[in-house]
Parts: sequence; C-alpha cells; structure tokens
Amino acid sequence: MTFDRKTLVIPDKTYFKEQVIITKGDVVIGDRSLLRFGVNTDGRIFVGEHVIIDGNLEATNDVRVDIFSTIGGDIKSGGNVYLGEKAKIKGTLSLKGDLDVGDSVEIEKGFEAKG
Repeated sequence: MTFDRKTLVIPDKTYFKEQVIITKGDVVIGDRSLLRFGVNTDGRIFVGEHVIIDGNLEATNDVRVDIFSTIGGDIKSGGNVYLGEKAKIKGTLSLKGDLDVGDSVEIEKGFEAKG
C-alpha cells in the first residue's frame, strides 16, 4: 500500500490503553494533527508540522518532531532526537543518542542526552 495523507492505518496488535497507543514499528503522525494519546513503539516516531500531542512519546529508536509542534508530556528515545524550530516539549526529554535542536525550542522540565 502506498502512503496516502487521507488514510489512517492502524497496524495489527496495536493497543489503545487509557492514555497511550502501544504499537510496533514506525509511527508517522501527519501535519496539523491533534492526538489526545501518547505513543509507545519499538520503532521510530515521526511527528509532522503543527502537531499537538497530549501524551508522552516513547520509542526504542529515533524521534523526530517537526516545526511548531507541541508534545504535552515526556519524550523518551533509545536513539537520536531531532526537534524542529519552535517545537515545545512540556515534559522532560531523555535520549541515548544525539540531540539536534532547531531555533527557539522549549523543553520545560529539562533533558538528558547520553549521545
């Protein structure tokens, strides 16, 4: 199946818990989306432009948050993290890889990078 911006794909064995979506593989959250859940995956997480996510992001690999996006909780990554210009993280940021940060990024509760 090819990528289509108008199609929502939820892989098999994805679980919607009280405040988190638990899945396997890469997660792509498209531009201008509002997600009232956090995301936990064994893959990578890609967050588009102007996205609002109310929960935490947790990935065993890389996390990429594009420009003007807001994460309402914590970000935990087993890989690298990229935060685009004017991204806002309302919780903490912890990662095991390298951190690449754009201009005017806000991380309200601090960060720990081991890369």
